Amino acid sequence: MTMTTCGSCAEPVTDGYLCRRCTNQTAARLGSIADNWADLQTTITRQDQLGPQDERPTQRAVPTALLTSTDDPEVATRLLRMGAPAKMHAADVARQVRAFLHGDRTTAWSGWVAHVALHVRRTPAGTSVRSACTFLATYVDRYRLVENAGQLAIATRDLDLKIQKTIDLPKNRSTIFVGPCPEVVQGERQQVPCPGELWAAIPQETDAPPTITCRACRRTWSSWEWTRLGRRVHVRTKSQPTPQSA
Repeated sequence: MTMTTCGSCAEPVTDGYLCRRCTNQTAARLGSIADNWADLQTTITRQDQLGPQDERPTQRAVPTALLTSTDDPEVATRLLRMGAPAKMHAADVARQVRAFLHGDRTTAWSGWVAHVALHVRRTPAGTSVRSACTFLATYVDRYRLVENAGQLAIATRDLDLKIQKTIDLPKNRSTIFVGPCPEVVQGERQQVPCPGELWAAIPQETDAPPTITCRACRRTWSSWEWTRLGRRVHVRTKSQPTPQSA
């Protein structure tokens, strides 16, 4: 196969249309969608009890640059709490999950399960969200040879992040978007900037320490590292702006 570029991250690829890194990330994100599906249903019930979406708070950007101004982890934690993830209406996100997997009659979109099944000549064990996600995750490595594999990776990423932003989190934990990951990871042929996003996990009812983690490379920073991390995120944001997609 001639040299192509990854349909998700644009890295050079010689054996398909999706690089190995994006292939593995897509499989992991499909597992995340399946794992969070039950929480999404719970959120639907709670949001229905709360009322219309416009009565819920809108999202504010996290002031990551302010992390560079303090060496006190408690102050940094309070600064991160100034930003809070917005709540999309969970029922809308659930419909997007079903359309992503099984199609949407209004747009004549047949869904990714049908597309992958046609290519690999296999069918999922069932029609549930977990069965469909497991099926896609199992065969994404073969589907990476198909030209539109990048579209599957991008759609999976966007949907996974949307679900994580929407679901009700456990009462003892709050997660807040921080910014683009400043790490460098190994690409198909060379080292490249990590495409991941940093999220802070801040305990609210336990003694567990707060952390910041990249959802792509999985690097984790403890609170005492946040000052230096804040500077690196600020530099990365200025040199290569990354839009918040979660």
